Amino acid sequence: MKRRGCFPCFRLTNLPFVTLVMNTGLRLGELRAQTWKDIDLEQGSLTVTRPKSGKREVLPLNQTARRLLTSLERTGPLVFPRIPSKLSDLFIRYANKAGLEGVTFHCLRDTFISRLAPHVSAPSLMALARHRDYRTTRRYLRIDEAHLKAAVERLGLPETDDGMCPEGH
Repeated sequence: MKRRGCFPCFRLTNLPFVTLVMNTGLRLGELRAQTWKDIDLEQGSLTVTRPKSGKREVLPLNQTARRLLTSLERTGPLVFPRIPSKLSDLFIRYANKAGLEGVTFHCLRDTFISRLAPHVSAPSLMALARHRDYRTTRRYLRIDEAHLKAAVERLGLPETDDGMCPEGH
């Protein structure tokens, strides 16, 4: 999904939902249930109030998510007490209006995962996506020649090291 493709079509009141999902990977049901008591802005973490897995899940918050959450008014226990009941349908309508066919609210979570994939290891991606099965995470991994070459280049040894093992090893 193009990051800015739908944004001009959204109502400003819906942008916080989109922004938080694109920066945390929360699912819509998790977003609806998220409470302030499970957010620690000082530590930069969000404990998913009602995770799909039923297990404790803690997400790191990036600067964008922290700024957004800091800017929100706290009017009760829920972070977003006024999420439209038909947000998923509204999102599809906005996406279609922007010329993005087949784009759903869940695509925001996919975008979060896809944007992370080139920058983190597979185990880190699996943890941040909160996938239980590696096969689910694997579909986000893109392995091509350029990616493999860049990975090997990261192994470059300091110029003073000839690559030989030290004596005794």
